[in-house]
Amino acid sequence: MNLTVSNYFGGTMNGFSTATINTRNTGISKSSSFSTGKSTKKSLNYNAKQISSQLIRATKSRTAAAVLTKAKSTVNNLQHCLGTGEYDDSEVQIALAHAKRMVKCAQSKVSNLKQEENLQRKYEREKSAKEMQQKSEVKRRVHQKENNLKQKMATEEIQQVQKEKSRRQEIIRKRRMHRNEERSNINEADMKYLQNTMDYKHGGISTAAGAATVDLSYVGLQMSELQQMEAQTEAQMNAELNATADAGTVDTATCDSGSSAAAASFNGSVSSGSVL
Repeated sequence: MNLTVSNYFGGTMNGFSTATINTRNTGISKSSSFSTGKSTKKSLNYNAKQISSQLIRATKSRTAAAVLTKAKSTVNNLQHCLGTGEYDDSEVQIALAHAKRMVKCAQSKVSNLKQEENLQRKYEREKSAKEMQQKSEVKRRVHQKENNLKQKMATEEIQQVQKEKSRRQEIIRKRRMHRNEERSNINEADMKYLQNTMDYKHGGISTAAGAATVDLSYVGLQMSELQQMEAQTEAQMNAELNATADAGTVDTATCDSGSSAAAASFNGSVSSGSVL
């Protein structure tokens, strides 16, 4: 007796089985066949690459959080399929295990991206604060340099004004000295001329009193003109000195000493001439 059993499986569907029993000793052959029917199990439509590929491409925590939500939804759907009996339980269990791992991976990815973003924001805040500090320091240095430059320019300007005043004062002193020397020389020449004239006239033929009176009048006129010239020159120099801020009060006694001495000498000479 021979027993032959053939089984056919297609996906999750079972085929049919046949059994043949042969009895040789009796010469009777019996054949029996039966069909078990088709199975009602559905094919599980689960894409294992969908969640993982989206998770790999995620570069922001918000994107990774969206993938995490989708992974959790997939787990819930697979758990629902497991209890319906419409799908092969083994296949559903394999997909469910993978989906749960994707949830953990997504949670880890979200946590890591949040840490990276927080660290990036921290570094950006520190960088921004450093840049602001550097800009503030640059502004402070520029302001300080401007103040130093202004102070330096003000000091140089004051020094320049003082130099100009000193130069003007030096010029005025030179003028006074030169004018005094010139007046002294002029007075000396005039007095010498008058003295020689008086000596000539007193020692000559005409020695009358009228001539002496004329000489004295001439001498008085010359003295008056000299005094007026000295007064004008003195007034001009005083005006120039007053034009400077720190000229101060200038002593005029020294400047007039030469002319005063010359005038006194001249008056003495005239007096001696009139007595004669």
